[in-house]
Amino acid sequence: MGNTMNELADALVAKGILHKQSIINAFRRIDRKNFVPDELKDRAYDDEPLPIGAGQTISQPSTVGFMLELLDPRPGNSVLDIGSGSGWQTALLADIVGKNGTVNAYERIGMLYNLGRKNVGKYEFISQRRVSLHKGDATKIQKGTYDRIIAAAALDGDPPSGWMKILRVGGRMVVPVGNSLILYIKTGPDTYETEEYPGFVFVPLIADGKGGSWGQKFFFRGAACLLVFFFLFMAYELGIIFPPLPAQGEPFIIQEGSFAGDIAELLKTRNVIRSKELFVWTAYLVGAHNNLSSGTFLFLEPESIFTVIRELTRKREEIQLVIPEGVTIRDIVRILEKNKMPAAKNFIQVTNKVPEDFPFESLEGFLFPDTYRVYVSTSAEDLVQMMLKNFHEKTDPLRAEVESSPRSLYEIITMASLVEKEVPTRKDKEIVAGVLWKRIDDKYPLQIDATLFYESGKASHELSLGDLREDTPYNTYVHVGLPPSPIANPGFESIEAALRPKGSPYYFYLSDRRGTTHFARTFEEHKLNKAKYLR
Repeated sequence: MGNTMNELADALVAKGILHKQSIINAFRRIDRKNFVPDELKDRAYDDEPLPIGAGQTISQPSTVGFMLELLDPRPGNSVLDIGSGSGWQTALLADIVGKNGTVNAYERIGMLYNLGRKNVGKYEFISQRRVSLHKGDATKIQKGTYDRIIAAAALDGDPPSGWMKILRVGGRMVVPVGNSLILYIKTGPDTYETEEYPGFVFVPLIADGKGGSWGQKFFFRGAACLLVFFFLFMAYELGIIFPPLPAQGEPFIIQEGSFAGDIAELLKTRNVIRSKELFVWTAYLVGAHNNLSSGTFLFLEPESIFTVIRELTRKREEIQLVIPEGVTIRDIVRILEKNKMPAAKNFIQVTNKVPEDFPFESLEGFLFPDTYRVYVSTSAEDLVQMMLKNFHEKTDPLRAEVESSPRSLYEIITMASLVEKEVPTRKDKEIVAGVLWKRIDDKYPLQIDATLFYESGKASHELSLGDLREDTPYNTYVHVGLPPSPIANPGFESIEAALRPKGSPYYFYLSDRRGTTHFARTFEEHKLNKAKYLR
């Protein structure tokens, strides 16, 4: 997530994990590199758990940040830190509670206790008596009072009664239970409220007298892994994870902050996977459960769970999405397809659903052409909102002028779309806008081929006399006035031209094959221009 703690902190803020300034400051000051083994220091700023010895890990930064946000430690608090490991979380807590606060940290494994004491000592928290490190079983603590309690290993049931007893009324305790984080808020001497946050995996909390020797632990963990792989193999043989055929043509959106279980539920409803449980377990086994991406995804072919997880954990590719001036919504879909963006599949469907706060019936004309930096997985909904927001920002300087104009905003944008399609230069756009407004005021047909192309897809040279006479909504040879909607998404220059047309003696115009515009005052002059420049 970066090469420094500042970059790591910035990334966690951007992902919406860190919010409180005191926690963000602690992340910037307490370097995770000081708490990982030397051979892993180049991975210290990665958002993943790392081994620290004795079968234990230093938790990944996003999990630590999420737990600290739930705990909400304050300056001057007394904190009980259970399972302090290499000491990183202990040091973060010490930084947050400040010189008037205290952190009592417990670690039962001797090697980790010594390692944590050495690491925390680098920040002088022990010499300042801000941190007290203890080697022992924290499940048996019965004495003392604390404002906050946090555990870094999972219980298999309710917390020990002693923990709730030593927590002050109004205090908060964050404890992993099974595959969930539980926040306890003590509301009275014997009462508390709880909030559950599922989708996490922690090493189990082992009290003294439980768990046996390291050799026994290794054996049982190895046996458990073999058992898991056995069930995965049997599930494959039984067709449980045999790749199903995904729902065709249906992109789906994984929301920011979704847990592995939520993502598994979504994948199952889209028929991308068959087993939610195996998806979550597999994601955990390959270390991907907290690295699944958000965004828009589309699976067209049957895939294994491993392939699905690989696709969801792949680094999101950022691209420059160029939307040229004068493109239509259909053109934008083709641009999205060229950039291999899943949003192409439902972009038209999304644009057909006009937002409730949008005052017009169509989004055509209001998706501002520009160069956008987006992810390949950016959703159609996000793209539309991005373009609408850009339209409002770019045209905001013209708002007062539009409001005082005799034309409505919708009329101006519709005219701008015609001008965008008709001529390329600012000077010609201003004159053509003046000609077209003049024709409208005189109730004379606009006679623009581009409106027919928008409706039928036929270019000017493909139009027949019958096409020009056919009574259709966008036929400006038959109908007087503007077409029912914009026929493209105009750039700022065309919008300005439609708002500030230039008066001229002209009533007709045409563009030759080189793109040069030739104007005429009368129809006779116009016919001469046709003969001269178009034959």
